[in-house]
Amino acid sequence: MNNFIKAVVSELVKEFNKTKYKADILMKNYFKEKRLGKRDRTIAGEAFFTYIRNKSLIDEAAKAHKKEITEVLEDFQNGERFETLFQNFKTENEKNALKYSFPLWLYEKLYDEYKDNTAETAETAEWFNSRAIPAIRYNPSKTDADRLIKLLNEENIIAETVKFSPVGLKITSGESRLTSIELFKQGYYESQDEASQITALFADGKQILDACAGGGGKSIAIASIYRDARITATDVRENLFKTIEERAKRNGAKIATKPINEVLKMKFDTVLIDAPCSGLGVLRRNPDDKWRITKAKLETLKKEQSNCLETYSKLVKQGGKLIYLTCSCLKEENEEQIATFLSKNPNFKLIDIKEIIKKRIGEESLPYLTENNYYKTKPFNEMDVMFGAVLGKV
Repeated sequence: MNNFIKAVVSELVKEFNKTKYKADILMKNYFKEKRLGKRDRTIAGEAFFTYIRNKSLIDEAAKAHKKEITEVLEDFQNGERFETLFQNFKTENEKNALKYSFPLWLYEKLYDEYKDNTAETAETAEWFNSRAIPAIRYNPSKTDADRLIKLLNEENIIAETVKFSPVGLKITSGESRLTSIELFKQGYYESQDEASQITALFADGKQILDACAGGGGKSIAIASIYRDARITATDVRENLFKTIEERAKRNGAKIATKPINEVLKMKFDTVLIDAPCSGLGVLRRNPDDKWRITKAKLETLKKEQSNCLETYSKLVKQGGKLIYLTCSCLKEENEEQIATFLSKNPNFKLIDIKEIIKKRIGEESLPYLTENNYYKTKPFNEMDVMFGAVLGKV
C-alpha cells in the first residue's frame, strides 16, 4: 500500500470502529465522497475488508508492536501472522478467538456448535474468514445456464454452474461488472447465494407469502419457479417495497407488496419466514457482523424469531406449509426455536426436508444439504451456511 491508500484505509478503519454502519455501505459512501479511482478503490477495499476479517488480531498486534494499524495490516497481507501473541493463553479457545479474530463469547458459541472439537472449530472459524464465491440465480423464463455463461463471457465475466441449485452460477472473474451490464438490467439474473436459491424450492401452492421479504430476493426466486402462484411480500420495513417492485418488474415477476396489517387478514398455502438472525452463516460475505452482534442483540433476535413464528403461523391454511429460515449456524436460533414452537403448536408437524430435496435436487445432495430432518448447509462448501425447517399444518 502506498501512503495515499494507507491514509484511506486508516480513515475507513476509524469510521468503522466509531460507528454502527455496515462496512460495505460505509466504504461505498466514502468512495463516492472522495471520488477515488477504480484501482485505488479495489486496493483500499481489499485492505479494509482484510482488516475487518482479522480485526482483533491486527488491533492486538498494533498495540503489542506499537505500530499503526495500516502498518500491521500490510504485514498481515504479506503473510505475517504474529505467532508470538498466542503464547500466554490459558485455553485453546482464548488463543483461537484472537488468532481467527472472533469475540471470545462468539467463538465459544462456534465451539459448542461444532461438537466441542477444538481443531474443527478452528478450521471453521478460518473458513468463515475466507471470501465467499459470488453466485447468481438465472431467470429460467429468459435464459438457461449454457446461454447465460456464453453471454457473460462476451462481457468478460466468467461463470460456471454451481453444484446443487438448478438455476445457479458461480462467478470466478468479473464480479464487479455484474450489476452494470445490460443482461442484469433486462432481468437475466439476480445476485443470490446458492444456499438461498435452494430454499425457493421448498414452497408450493397458489398463494405464497414471503413474510420477512427484505429486498425481495426469495420472492423473486419463488416467482421464477411457480409462475402461476400469487406471491405476496411483506416486511416491517415498508421502505423496501419500492426495491421489491423494481426488482420484480426487471425480472418479469408478479409480486404484490402489502403492509403487515393487511397481510394479517389473509391466508396462504405457504408462508415463508426468512427470520431476522445473527447472520453468522454469511460471515464470509458480511464479516463485520461478528463485530456488530452482541449477547444482548442475540437475545433480542431470538425473541423476534419466536414472535415471527407465532404471528405468521396463524396465516397458514389447513394443509399448508410454514417455512422457517435463518442464515445462522446456531442451534438456539434454529432447531431450538422450532422445538419450542412445535411444543406450543401441536397443529404443526415437522416435514422431513430430505424428501423435498431428494425430489427437487437429487439424493446425492442430501449429505451436503441436510441434517436430521432439517435443511442445513455446511461450512467448506461453496455456499453460505443456512438453516431451514418446513412445517406442515395438520
